[in-house]
Amino acid sequence: MRGEPFAGIWQLTELSVDQKVLTTGLLAADKRTLGRNAFVNKDALTGDTIDNQLLFKFNTADIHHTALTGIGYARSYEDHRRR
Repeated sequence: MRGEPFAGIWQLTELSVDQKVLTTGLLAADKRTLGRNAFVNKDALTGDTIDNQLLFKFNTADIHHTALTGIGYARSYEDHRRR
């Protein structure tokens, strides 16, 4: 067997957001009143991924074969709290 018979990748991703937002709306008909909205966004995202491959090379008589098999898996979790 030539080359790498097994290849695997594992990755962990983490992201956190702490955001304070003030938004404004349209000016009211009296041309003096502006609507506003404030909120705090706290968000956390965690993700795991794994991808592995197994490579088989073999011969039957004069025929050369290459077989590739593997498993891929991904999982993510989001914790979103709006206050």
